[in-house]
Amino acid sequence: MRSKFLVLSLLMGAFLLPGSASAAIIDTSIGRYDVTTILTSFRGSETLLKSQVWWENVPLAEEFATLVGTTFGTPNLGIYAPFFWQTDRDTTGPCAGIGEPFAGIFWDHRAGRASPVCAASAPNGPFTFAVAERVGIPAPATAMLLALGLAGFGYVRRRTVHALT
Repeated sequence: MRSKFLVLSLLMGAFLLPGSASAAIIDTSIGRYDVTTILTSFRGSETLLKSQVWWENVPLAEEFATLVGTTFGTPNLGIYAPFFWQTDRDTTGPCAGIGEPFAGIFWDHRAGRASPVCAASAPNGPFTFAVAERVGIPAPATAMLLALGLAGFGYVRRRTVHALT
């Protein structure tokens, strides 16, 4: 009986203890997001990159880049943190003046701020881009399942104690 309890405890611990970080959960002005990275070219993941909440929104891209910082290191050429790509037709921003339509934001760890990045080679890449998914509020069923599991442990424990006396 003890070994069953030990195995059950270990299994529960495996699900409840945090694992290695491959994502960053951040709280933004528009909600909580799970941010991860992908290594791709812009053309290889154009639909995904254009679906990001910061697409065509420079202030939001700057906010995300600032909150994530160098959580994922500096995978782009060893200098740049992941790109929060925000347009493929920069006609008025920092990249328009140099003739590069592809623009994004990254965390510049050297300057300590979010900075723009222009890349004519973005269509072909590969670069490390940030992608995010909104984190939902857990359903009440999750809490109910946890409560039932704890009640079950209590019941088994109580039966074990009564059986021993």
